[in-house]
Amino acid sequence: DQEKKELSTLLDGDFLHFTAGRPLPLSDRAKAVFHMSVLNDALFLSIINVLDYSILVGIDEERMELVVGIIDFMRQYDILKQMERVGKSLPTLVGSEAPTIIQPPLYKARFTNAMERYFMTVPSKWTSI
Repeated sequence: DQEKKELSTLLDGDFLHFTAGRPLPLSDRAKAVFHMSVLNDALFLSIINVLDYSILVGIDEERMELVVGIIDFMRQYDILKQMERVGKSLPTLVGSEAPTIIQPPLYKARFTNAMERYFMTVPSKWTSI
């Protein structure tokens, strides 16, 4: 049962629990490549009006490296999604939580900001200060 738990997929809250709320450390180069990849992919998805994507992080134990990709149910921000956003925004008007359905540029910003919080650069002896 413990092995099954170790192989399961974790959500944001699970990821933060797994890392004890600390960002995952990456080398300078890995962080730069990761950052540019996330920015480029999220920008592309925003331009074509896609949202509801997530990041999948795996560990290649043989090569001792992370394997990362953007995945999930990528959904076009169409008229149905816009109507869903309006419907879910109504409780906000009466003091409830922020809407869960947001426009693609805002989704992109929320996603890229989360990636900055979840991953950080670990300095090496070659890191400039």
